Amino acid sequence: MKDIFFTVDVSDGKVIEMNYLVNSRKLFIWRDKEHEKPTVLDVDYEDMAKTKRSFSQIFNGNGNDAFVSNAWTKFSNLINPCLYKYYKIQRGEAEGDGDDGDGDDGDGDGDGLTEEYARSLNDATKPVLKSEEDELAEIPNRNYSEFVINTVKKEVKRDDVLIRQIFYTGASAYTFAPMNLFIISPTSEGKTYTTEKVMQYFPKEDVWTIGRISDKVLIRQKGILINSKGESIQEQVDKLRLELRDTTTVTIRFEAPTGKPEVDPITGKPLTVQQKFEKRRAEIKKELDNLMDDATVLINLQDKIIVFLEPPQRELMNLIKPILSHDKEEISYDYVDRTERGGFQTRRVIVRGWAAFIFCSAKDESKWEIWPEIQSRFLITSPNMNQAKVHDGNILISQRKGLPNSMQQQIIVSDKERKLARSSVSFLKGWMHRLSESNMLHYDRQTAVWIPYGFIFANALKSERGTDNRITERIFSLLNIIALTKIHHRQTLVYGNERLVIATLEDLSETLHITQNLSGIPPHKLKWFKEIFMPLYESKTEPNFKDDKVEDRRGVTTTQLSECHKLKTGKSITTQNIINTYLNELENNSFVDNQESQIDRRQKIYFPLMEMPKEQKIKKLVSEGPLTNFLQHSKIIPSKYFKKIPEDWLEVEISTLKNMLVRNDSNSTFQLIDENDDEITISEFVKNYSKHLNLTNYFAEPNFSNNYNDNTDGMKFLYGEDPE
Repeated sequence: MKDIFFTVDVSDGKVIEMNYLVNSRKLFIWRDKEHEKPTVLDVDYEDMAKTKRSFSQIFNGNGNDAFVSNAWTKFSNLINPCLYKYYKIQRGEAEGDGDDGDGDDGDGDGDGLTEEYARSLNDATKPVLKSEEDELAEIPNRNYSEFVINTVKKEVKRDDVLIRQIFYTGASAYTFAPMNLFIISPTSEGKTYTTEKVMQYFPKEDVWTIGRISDKVLIRQKGILINSKGESIQEQVDKLRLELRDTTTVTIRFEAPTGKPEVDPITGKPLTVQQKFEKRRAEIKKELDNLMDDATVLINLQDKIIVFLEPPQRELMNLIKPILSHDKEEISYDYVDRTERGGFQTRRVIVRGWAAFIFCSAKDESKWEIWPEIQSRFLITSPNMNQAKVHDGNILISQRKGLPNSMQQQIIVSDKERKLARSSVSFLKGWMHRLSESNMLHYDRQTAVWIPYGFIFANALKSERGTDNRITERIFSLLNIIALTKIHHRQTLVYGNERLVIATLEDLSETLHITQNLSGIPPHKLKWFKEIFMPLYESKTEPNFKDDKVEDRRGVTTTQLSECHKLKTGKSITTQNIINTYLNELENNSFVDNQESQIDRRQKIYFPLMEMPKEQKIKKLVSEGPLTNFLQHSKIIPSKYFKKIPEDWLEVEISTLKNMLVRNDSNSTFQLIDENDDEITISEFVKNYSKHLNLTNYFAEPNFSNNYNDNTDGMKFLYGEDPE
């Protein structure tokens, strides 16, 4: 939804001009053309458009009734969701260009912002942003996201990866490309606890925590009623329903002694109190029926994080599947609902926007028939579970249960830290909204990040199966949201009319750190493959044999796997459970295959189709500087399509971007801006960009070249033509 701009004439010749910023919910009011700096108000446009009375409150009594009525009519017409068109009109637009003063210039598309308007808007918002930053001045290096993560880690021990995955999934709700996270693990391993500890720092109104409910309950709890004009009627309906349910609030009018009593139109006799009561109930029901005749339920998911503490029921899952897929910005459904008179009626529900979804499950959901759809829509993860984590958890419990509250504030987490963490999330939310507004982003225009090494990285990632595209999508989504949440110590690129956050190599480190498993296989099954299946298979130097029979190839049987499982875990498992719990899932995802045993035709032998990458840690990613405490991850094993990359790859990327911009518009702006909002040269940017990290450190077998022409074909594929 675009911002709303319109003007209203006043009888004394002055003009009130207003601009409503939809995402930040701020209304800017210019009282007359001589005032460059507007009045700034925090306003919810839905509440403001409900009635003329609520709209008039923004003027604090200024303006007569006719003026307020005129302004309200124009505003409510512009925000009517049924129109599906919003306008952003230039200030000071010349007469005769089709602008009749109501914000519609005739072509349904605005001309953007003049310099005067942009300057006034910037001046008006600066004091607000400054006060917010003053409140967070105690946070080191303005690293707000890391402060929140570290605050959570004081109450969630040894689960850095899961904490980061949950935090970035939540933060993605404030973009037009939200992520989905599925946390699966046995009971009591911390999935719900960790989720709640992270979500406590997000605004309460943004987090919907849902247990095991049906689709109808979700609609009733989270939806609001709108009429055919797109106007909310929820408040009216709620008030009438309350009056109908609570007989003590029904107002019965008693006539004055000198007045004429209300009589029954049929009998002509005065109405009794009971008859008046029934008459009022009938009037309420009629009002409700009239309101509900064309009512539609609207569920607005923009900026929402939906946490399912248990997987949703089948009907609800069917409802949200298209939302999870991000197929359309707005989806409508029909459902059967009970009417005010006790009957049933088919009603429509509209779901607008996309939320970030987090599912928690203690079941083996891979047995679902819809599991492949879950894999395609979610990043699947699980909590870390080891003895050290359990030990640290015991210590934390002893501190909570056995120490004075004042001491807990000092050694666990203080109320001040919690408040700062909540303020950090709210501040990041506001910044991401402002960045989206300045770049005019929407669901079909989502990018506010430039990833300089994106092409190189994409070339190196696996590209053998269709699911590899899914993995790449998730990696780049994480790169985007990580960079956005660290905007205050990231350089930016002004590219034409866009301002983009520049992703760093540190962002790549963090992405790789939290995406060790992107296969979609439940992590505990991947762990079983890595720690039981593969060691058993690699321990065999030759095929199995018995008597005079020999297998065609190396492989392991379910009996051998069952024995190995018990030896390493101390728990017994049947051969059939080995197949159902582990091997079927691994086989479906092309991790293992099988063939009939030559020794015993009643069983099969299993062998791997892929190797698990050896753990190759980057021992020290950063030598000195503000980001020395960085994250460990495995190096990337390049795919067969990975081409030689020039050592001056960053200069090549910048030159290509700049030449493409100039070729299309010689007047377009190309600027590199540092963390202090100062312009820097390309050479300064390149020098600082790889100051602490080198791209070669990320690859197990880096294949770099001094010759740019070695990779011309790849660059042509990325940009659509040969760069100059």
